Amino acid sequence: MPGKPLQDGIAAASIPPSIARALEAVGVMLEKAAVRMVREVDAIDTGRLRGSITHATRDGVSRVRTSGNADAGQGDAVSRPRSVYEVWIGTNVEYAPHVEYGTKKMPARPYMRPTLDNNRKLVVRLFADALTEGFQRGK
Repeated sequence: MPGKPLQDGIAAASIPPSIARALEAVGVMLEKAAVRMVREVDAIDTGRLRGSITHATRDGVSRVRTSGNADAGQGDAVSRPRSVYEVWIGTNVEYAPHVEYGTKKMPARPYMRPTLDNNRKLVVRLFADALTEGFQRGK
């Protein structure tokens, strides 16, 4: 596709559709799981952290609002990954690292790392299914 920049030496348009679907599925699934984890670790005060969790692929930022929080800020979004083969899940809320890792005065209430750890097998399965689908369809 003319005009598309090369990314990782591969034209952005050349990512197999099955991989693109898997990246989006993983992003949505981990975004929802992270929102649930914020609730489980009782890290909700105003709901801004929960409402700011989103995911992004190289093609765009999630338009899914999994938190149901209307108070989420317009600027609450993660940056886009540089690679077409990545999905980023997170938040840009400035105090999020303090919740995840704690401070001298506040214990850690991790929500992102446990989200990945608890869903690692599902992530692998989603990508394995995408690869299988891609090989079967030749894409």
